[in-house]
Amino acid sequence: MNVLITGATSGIGYLTGLTLASRNHKVYMTTHTEKELEYLNKKILSLKDKYDLDIETLKLDVTSSDIEKIRNLDLDALYCHASIGVGGSVLETDMSRIKENYEVNVFSNVKLVKSYIEKLKESDKEGRVVIMSSLVANFPFPYLGVYSSTKASLTSLFTSMYFELKREYPKVKLSIIEPGCYHTGFNQKMISEIGDPSVSLFIGKVFNMIEKQNLASIVIKIVVAIETDDPKRVYRAPLDQSLMVKILKLIV
Repeated sequence: MNVLITGATSGIGYLTGLTLASRNHKVYMTTHTEKELEYLNKKILSLKDKYDLDIETLKLDVTSSDIEKIRNLDLDALYCHASIGVGGSVLETDMSRIKENYEVNVFSNVKLVKSYIEKLKESDKEGRVVIMSSLVANFPFPYLGVYSSTKASLTSLFTSMYFELKREYPKVKLSIIEPGCYHTGFNQKMISEIGDPSVSLFIGKVFNMIEKQNLASIVIKIVVAIETDDPKRVYRAPLDQSLMVKILKLIV
């Protein structure tokens, strides 16, 4: 399969790209900026010297006209991983930051997926869409409310699209990934934006206790969503955090 991953510079997106390439897929790993592309290229080149990996890198700013690049690629699967997180009290967060978080996490993904599916329809091809949401879509986290709300929007929009595709264009399979807390540095960046030091310190300690250092459990779910013939609508990991969210939704 030919798979494109947005936001593949590091963390889960990067490891997923390497895993798919090691399983004999051609992977397009994309980055937000030219500087990130240079950094990614160095990492990939060092691996290509040791392993036979079919990986191509390119800059793809999901909020710009860059997304038209996908129309020139023959893709079997699109994995929308690119995301940013805005931390802090909703009341104290500037509207420009809220809009930015929605532009990157929600609107750009919808636009990218629509463009990809439109191309598939033109050639009457099968395809696969995988959307990176989050467990916080189901249980918003205080002081991370803006980010939580963007992920809730993603889950809601693409759940609707999942059922619409089954009726209108079943050749496209869509799955939503809802990871819990993994240590990639993403959460720490959001937490650092919380204005109240005492709140930031407390939430930071909570995340330090629950974050998973090993990314394998969520990467496996993403690979399954891409490779399996009949993927599930939603994949969640790690198991303990997924179960905790279900329990909290019942009692809160």
